[in-house]
Amino acid sequence: MRRAAGGALRRLAGAARRRVSPRHPHWGNLRRRDPFCAHWGYTRGTPVDRVYIESFLELHRSDIRGDVAEMMSGDYSRRFGAPDVRVHVVDVDPRNAAATVRADLCARDALPPGSFDAWVLTQTLQFVPDPEAALANVRRSLRPGGVALITVPCASPLAATGAPSGDLWRLTPAGLGALCRRAMPGARVDVRGWGTLTAMTAFLLGLAAEDLRPGDLGPSDPRYPLIASAVVRTPPAD
Repeated sequence: MRRAAGGALRRLAGAARRRVSPRHPHWGNLRRRDPFCAHWGYTRGTPVDRVYIESFLELHRSDIRGDVAEMMSGDYSRRFGAPDVRVHVVDVDPRNAAATVRADLCARDALPPGSFDAWVLTQTLQFVPDPEAALANVRRSLRPGGVALITVPCASPLAATGAPSGDLWRLTPAGLGALCRRAMPGARVDVRGWGTLTAMTAFLLGLAAEDLRPGDLGPSDPRYPLIASAVVRTPPAD
């Protein structure tokens, strides 16, 4: 009886060690080929990357003022901008009835020069074939002292998109900074990474922010950026 009890305890102890050993993680229902939600977590709640994007825009509410350009929709400009903000929706797609500026972001001089006080350019550059040309156009369309608020994915499932070029790029914070400085000479560029290992893992698995604990989203870990943001400020007028 004593030997049997001892054997049972040893088996239980071995099982416990296997559960906590980093060599034997307890995967549960995370070992899977398909995500919990194939649409970035939208069917479960708020996509994890949107939490960081909206936190970034919240920090820079005071910059979203005057004439503001935004791709495809003016939702963020109206939500985070000044009460009297004038929103200009940019899109090349003729089916977008909300668009007020029809332009290919990569086509030189496609945007009216010196026309905007701010740009809200979130999760867009991964879809354009020439991000540097797109940013150069954004720079030319800004007035002196204008600001571009930019976000890009660092890690994300590929998007099923109707964009002609498809989903093309992922950038690190350092890569976004280098791209902005090349495309926007003379502007001040401040770059930041947003994310944690847990947040990145949850996003790739199709989980939503509501599936996580409050501490899972921050503080951000520079080793695991889910998105990168850039604030690009053009020089003021002389």
